[in-house]
Amino acid sequence: MATTCPQCYTGTCSRHKRQDHGRSMVKSVDAEGTLKKIYDQLVGSKLQKLQAEAEKDPSNQVTTEFRRQLDASRDKSLRESSKSRSKRSKEAVTGSGLNPQALAAIYGDDSSESEREV
Repeated sequence: MATTCPQCYTGTCSRHKRQDHGRSMVKSVDAEGTLKKIYDQLVGSKLQKLQAEAEKDPSNQVTTEFRRQLDASRDKSLRESSKSRSKRSKEAVTGSGLNPQALAAIYGDDSSESEREV
């Protein structure tokens, strides 16, 4: 019979550190279930707290309202900038001092060329 020291039996032995009496060889019957329990203990409770806090937080509603207003203002500014671009291009053409026939020749007026070809 092999005798064991009382410290090894209680798991506090400093002389026989590697002796675990087969505890490391015991396999878990349901490894997936064990992992799920560990996950629920470590992450699940924190996740539930954060979700409950997010539902109670009114800043989420404020954020969605702000995003909606930002989208609307962005669309409005895009429309206004396209209008101002078209005005600027007309001003650039008319402010050049050239007559419309010369401008058509320079910019290659496609409508007049297509009529001539027919």
